[in-house]
Amino acid sequence: TMTPMAELVVCGLEDLPEAVASTAPSQVVSILGDKDFPELAGREHLRLRFHDIDEAQEGLTIPGEAAIRELLDFAAAWPREQPMVIHCLLGVSRSPAAALAILSQLNPGREADCVRELATVAPRVRPNRAVLALADGVLGCEGRLVTAARELGDGPYLGLPGVFRLAATLDKPS
Repeated sequence: TMTPMAELVVCGLEDLPEAVASTAPSQVVSILGDKDFPELAGREHLRLRFHDIDEAQEGLTIPGEAAIRELLDFAAAWPREQPMVIHCLLGVSRSPAAALAILSQLNPGREADCVRELATVAPRVRPNRAVLALADGVLGCEGRLVTAARELGDGPYLGLPGVFRLAATLDKPS
């Protein structure tokens, strides 16, 4: 029998109930600035609080290394038998960056492939650069993740990406 492939499911807060109902995740990551965290019974739920900024701003919480380590530890403990849902407010910046960090952790040395996969599945995202820079450092990517992600989100803003899915394990290089 085929085991279902573990997936990262990324969305905004508005799409979260539908994403959880349709994918039955074992793990959920919420990344919000000021909004209340959703209540999700019966699931491992990591709540991270930082705003969608990549430079310090008065009154706002910038992503920090401790939060990114928490995210990556949470992902490392994920059994990968059911999907993991990652959401932020809109699903455009913080959650795609978090998904890319986790994908890079699960596919070491293949940061460029991870970025390519995200760009293919969700061309509208704008991954938060502070999150990517921190993840690059924590994972010891030596700048590869940041460099690969540089061209993501340079085109015109096309609106919200909606719910999208990334296979946790990339196909073997062809």
